[in-house]
Amino acid sequence: MDITDFYDTFFEEAEELLADMERYLLELDVDEPDTEELNAIFRAAHSIKGGAGTFGFDALQKTTHLFENLLDHTRKGELTLRRDIVDTFLETKDMLSDQLDAYRNGDEPDQEAFERICQTLQKLALEEIGQDLDGGGGAAPAVKAEPPPKAAPASAPEVETADGDGQRIVTLLNVSEKDRQLLVEELGQLGEVISHQGDEQRYEVVIDSSDSDDDIEAVMCFIIDADQFQIRPAGAGQPEAEAESRLAAGEGQRVITLLNVGEKDRQLLVEELGQLGDVVSQQGDDARYEVVLDSSIGNEDIEAVMCFIVEADQLQISTVGEASSPAVDKEKAEAAPVPEEAAPKAEAAPKPVAKRRRKPASPRPRAPRPLPSAFPSTRSTRSSTWWAS
Repeated sequence: MDITDFYDTFFEEAEELLADMERYLLELDVDEPDTEELNAIFRAAHSIKGGAGTFGFDALQKTTHLFENLLDHTRKGELTLRRDIVDTFLETKDMLSDQLDAYRNGDEPDQEAFERICQTLQKLALEEIGQDLDGGGGAAPAVKAEPPPKAAPASAPEVETADGDGQRIVTLLNVSEKDRQLLVEELGQLGEVISHQGDEQRYEVVIDSSDSDDDIEAVMCFIIDADQFQIRPAGAGQPEAEAESRLAAGEGQRVITLLNVGEKDRQLLVEELGQLGDVVSQQGDDARYEVVLDSSIGNEDIEAVMCFIVEADQLQISTVGEASSPAVDKEKAEAAPVPEEAAPKAEAAPKPVAKRRRKPASPRPRAPRPLPSAFPSTRSTRSSTWWAS
């Protein structure tokens, strides 16, 4: 597979993301910035950085890496916006457009302008938040497409599909038929598509490929959002009987309690949890809503996803096996007194003891990919050539 086959798709996608980024930046209220707009700007930079790294566009990747880190501090409230800071963000967006055009034309971006914008972003970070944006994670070569994939070493017999060598299961979530067909075609260029089946809600593609998960993800993100697919080794799936046994034993099950969460956000959270595992049951009301989830995902990852939608103090996570907690036993005893010996055998899902709470993440924007048909094309309030002066 020649990764350059996807250049055109990347350039088109990146151009749309930059247009979306500019529109949101121009709409930002510096006194009361919209969290969803900040998240959309951050995710646009993140997506461009991933594609740039895959194709080896080092200057573009380095610039978006710094910009992404600065945007992350901004959306977390660690950097207070001012009009001059927004103007710097807009100038950075212009630089990204120039770099994209250079790579599209087979040229290298202007090195002096690249170094100047990087220095400007670093200086802004040091002055406003006292931090270096690199953080040791900005080296462009680290994300190039060349490193061998973990799932399929060079010596692995990829044709032995029974052993799952080189095989991945790509699960598509809420993807239309048109996009599913396009994705299957794109995956076919990365390796051999063994099978594909399902419906719009959940569609699974088994692919045998020597390409890394990062490369597969980069190609798919040109068509759908990152939260619309999952990639796992074919050998990671459990047989149905084993999964049922594990479920019966309570292994991997968590009780997630939502506190003071409206119906709309509850539905959204249950959808997100369904992408992390199997939603076994759900019940309750706005004041207290309990979801039993069977998942191999760690609690911290579950919290991270949920904190895009609700605050950390609106959720609690516990395992089903925590029913023996004294605090829980007390609650159960008050609700329905039982003999002391019978209490541990209660089959009802336990009410969790509050766990360590994480710092809340910003709300997650829904469906950022659809872009407006029009956006401002000129900005009379600022210069677009400040870095070249």
